[in-house]
Amino acid sequence: MSSKYSTLPDIDTQPDVYETADDTSDRGSRVQGMDGKDYESDEEREGIDRSAVSVKDAAARFKDCVVDNSSADFSDRLNRRKKAMYRTFVRRPNLESSEYEILPKDMILQETPVQKLRRLMYEVKELGQEAELNEKEGATMAGGEISHKDLLSHVKSLEHDLTEIGQTLGEGSTAGVLSNEGLIKQTDTGKRLLQQLQAMKHLAAASPEGEVQDASAPKAPVESGDGKTVTYELYYSPDHARLHTATKTAELAERLAVLERAIGSTQMQSGGSLVGTVEKLEQHIGILTQPRQLEQLSRRLKVVTAELERVQELQAKDATTTGISADAENKINALFELVDKIDPLVSLAPVLVTRLKGLKGLHAEAAVFSDSIKMISSEQTKISEELKGLDTVSSKLQESLTENDAAIQKNIEVIDGRITDLVERIQRLGA
Repeated sequence: MSSKYSTLPDIDTQPDVYETADDTSDRGSRVQGMDGKDYESDEEREGIDRSAVSVKDAAARFKDCVVDNSSADFSDRLNRRKKAMYRTFVRRPNLESSEYEILPKDMILQETPVQKLRRLMYEVKELGQEAELNEKEGATMAGGEISHKDLLSHVKSLEHDLTEIGQTLGEGSTAGVLSNEGLIKQTDTGKRLLQQLQAMKHLAAASPEGEVQDASAPKAPVESGDGKTVTYELYYSPDHARLHTATKTAELAERLAVLERAIGSTQMQSGGSLVGTVEKLEQHIGILTQPRQLEQLSRRLKVVTAELERVQELQAKDATTTGISADAENKINALFELVDKIDPLVSLAPVLVTRLKGLKGLHAEAAVFSDSIKMISSEQTKISEELKGLDTVSSKLQESLTENDAAIQKNIEVIDGRITDLVERIQRLGA
């Protein structure tokens, strides 16, 4: 260090030391020889699984497996295509699912009848789809081969034969599988239909009602091409709806009539509504169910019965003291009969009074209208009489005019004769 810095404070005068990091490699555990002294024992490693594997169990597990490595790529080429995975086909003797199985070409295993039937049905179905696709695309068949239509007809006949074979093959596993397939398809269709209906319900709540198509019978649900939605056509008949509404209305009217008969309400009562009658009955029942009200009613009934007994005693005394004539008794009986006839009509009195009050204004207007009609009729008679007088006057005037015309004509003739005589005389005098 320079001498000019040695006397300055805070200067480090110690020599520089450079240190390296500790060695963390596992070179000490590496194998350095084959004598077993310079390497770490495998027993001290925890990551090694030393459980025993049964060779018999492994052989039984992978006994019926076949590995198809025809499309596998072992060249380790760096390209965009991925290596094909191993395809393993395992035979399942107790197969109870509804899925078709594709087996390798070089089949060594033994197929069950159900597996053969499924494979054939799948291949025939695939062949039919290919034939339909080729027919739509307009592809031509090779020379000497049959046409697409004949191929499709053969495919349909094969499908029919295979379904018959599946029915006659046995009532055991095949029938169970076929029924399971039908149930699975129906379940999937039902789920999709429910989802579609829920979506339509939300759309209907958000949008106005659409038009409804009329028809005589509904159609079955139709699956769309993507297999996720189901189109369900619903048809509506207005006549059937009107008939259904009419029957519901008739049933409701009948039930209301039965209810009115049960509670004692009729159209002739002044209550007007069935609800009011029910409320009155509830009030009466509530009064009768209260013990205090029952005590009051019993007291009042006792008072009324005592008064009735007194009235009966007085009537008996009057009958014994003063006798009533037969004529008066007949009149009294007639009045009682009339009262019995009028009694059912008492309930109509309030209704009639309200109706008459409502018609009061109409009656007043009708009276004014009748008075105006009478005035108009009187004015009309006066006008007709005046017209008759004018007619007579006009007829007399016409007669006088004709007479005056005749007199004027006569006077003109006389004057004309005199003028001619005067002219002749003047001519004579001038000559």
